[in-house]
Amino acid sequence: MSFYSVLMSVVWCDLLILLIYFLRRRLWFVRAFGSHSLIVLYVGCALRLLLGFELEAAVEIPVRFFNPVATLLMKTVPLGPRSIPIKTVLLSVWLLVGLAAMAQVFRKHRRFWKAARSLPEAGEEVKRCLSQIVDSRDSEKLRAVVSSQIGSPFLTGCFQGTVCLPDRNWKKRELLCVLQHEAAHFKHHDEFTYLLADLFCAFFWWNPCAYLLRRCVKEILEYRADEEVVRGRKPSDVRYYCMTLIEFAGTETSIAPSFAASKLECRVARIMDKPFAKAGKVLSGATLLLTAAVLFLVSYCIIFQSYFVADVEPCFILEDRISAKPQSECELVKLREILPAEYSGGKL
Repeated sequence: MSFYSVLMSVVWCDLLILLIYFLRRRLWFVRAFGSHSLIVLYVGCALRLLLGFELEAAVEIPVRFFNPVATLLMKTVPLGPRSIPIKTVLLSVWLLVGLAAMAQVFRKHRRFWKAARSLPEAGEEVKRCLSQIVDSRDSEKLRAVVSSQIGSPFLTGCFQGTVCLPDRNWKKRELLCVLQHEAAHFKHHDEFTYLLADLFCAFFWWNPCAYLLRRCVKEILEYRADEEVVRGRKPSDVRYYCMTLIEFAGTETSIAPSFAASKLECRVARIMDKPFAKAGKVLSGATLLLTAAVLFLVSYCIIFQSYFVADVEPCFILEDRISAKPQSECELVKLREILPAEYSGGKL
């Protein structure tokens, strides 16, 4: 794993993240987005890190910014009788901090899931409403719990889901809105997607685009759940759903996206102002995958290099001067001093 493979891997990932950012409010993209999108990001990043070769037809682009970076990476740090390259030190710090942060993410999610599973189950009314919403194959995988310490409904658990509800007197219509929203999250395995985004952010803790990805993922997942709830509903039902969202505004969990999280004003505006038109999920997913593949191939066709200007005369000028007979011994000495290594050894 070289410096350039790390650089191009980060560039490739950042381009995909910026693409996700600009498309995060497009419905066709929202429907196609999911855990598979982040898995593509993971696999592409790993391949670009490990496969550090360059194509013969690759285009070299000189960048002045690389000059001090390349100079820094060539230096060493004295450690007793040995010297360690700075790039080895930086890589070790990145991996150690990244792996520790990823372990912390796993611990937080697991602790949060176990705490939610230990809460008392919801009453019969909540169970009946949940059974009306959830498919029969998922009825045993999703349960509801209540607690007075919960401020806003949320879902936890990737494949064994738990809907956590505040302990309050629920109206049936309001309860159905909340459960439909959380069931949509469970149907698309959004908690697993959110976990992948957290892990990516933990590993690339020094990359600002990783934090942008986590924010975009949160917004996209909430937008898709909203779309699934209000699709095909009457305007009065859509308005009631928006009022339910507003009622839980200002309460959010630290791990799982809560019911009224992720820029509530934008969510309500999109629900009320823009109709949810039909979009081909398979075609949209194929378009996204093709775009990622093209960017991956382009990353092997472009090589960023340090900007360098030679201090000696170009070789073709030296060759012309070599072919001509030197006028004096002094000129011959000067030519030998400025010649590159390949012209030494008996050519003059």
